[in-house]
This record gives sequence, C-alpha cells and structure tokens, in this order.
Amino acid sequence: MKLSLPDISIRSCLLALAAALILPAPAAHADPITFIANLSGANENPTNASPATGVATIVLDPTARLVA
Repeated sequence: MKLSLPDISIRSCLLALAAALILPAPAAHADPITFIANLSGANENPTNASPATGVATIVLDPTARLVA
C-alpha cells in the first residue's frame, strides 16, 4: 500500500496566501490623545520679545478616517 499526498498545485497555494494577505485589518480601538500648548514669546528657545500669545489644542484620533 503506497501513501501519497494530495496533488495541490503551487498556484492554488499562492492564491490562498494572497487572499489571506489582502483581507482588511480590524479597526483600531484606541483612545484619542489631546495635546494643549500655551504659545508665547517667553516659551520660545531662545526667548524673544514678541507680545503675541495663543493657545493650541490638537486632538489625535486614531479611529478617525480620512474622506477624500
């Protein structure tokens, strides 16, 4: 009695591998990160005498999707 492996072609193996690699990745489940900055000339390096001030708030949301 001779044992033999099933005849599987390389093409079908590569097709299965390609199909597995192009499946979409699961969505990220991360919390948004908020950065806040106080803008003034005294906070610059080197400091300057600018009288301008401001506040910047940036929120990075990894779950947000860009729409083109």
